[in-house]
Amino acid sequence: MTIANIDDGEPERIPSADEVRAETEDWTRRINDLFETIRSWLPADEGYEVDLSRTVLMDERMTWSHGLPAYRLPSLGIRRAGVGLLRFVPDARWVYFTRGRIMIQGMKWPARLLDKGAAPGDVHWRLYTMWGPIGGIPFDAAALQSLLGEPR
Repeated sequence: MTIANIDDGEPERIPSADEVRAETEDWTRRINDLFETIRSWLPADEGYEVDLSRTVLMDERMTWSHGLPAYRLPSLGIRRAGVGLLRFVPDARWVYFTRGRIMIQGMKWPARLLDKGAAPGDVHWRLYTMWGPIGGIPFDAAALQSLLGEPR
């Protein structure tokens, strides 16, 4: 197989198994931290419920190519009055130009969160929607409230 490199720079090196394992642990921590933050943003007196009972199997090429096992991450569902509104589903850790992607289900239009942080410990979740700016917007409590108010 021939690989064309149109960039004049050196190709990025492939992480070692230990680095992939550490990134997987960091990804898991970031997901758990984000979900706890989302839970804290929900108004306590408006009847929102959080469901963390579902999980998603993460079995990405970067992990299995190093012989590392697949692993499970939680997905976060938000309900109100027994009706499901949104579900945040971790989709991929190894996505170009990000440190991970989460798909947001339950809306009329596709939406996703990307961690645009530059390195471990630098977490910058950005919300990308069909109606938003090309570079997304910071994901904060106001962004979550706008998602909860979107048509389904």
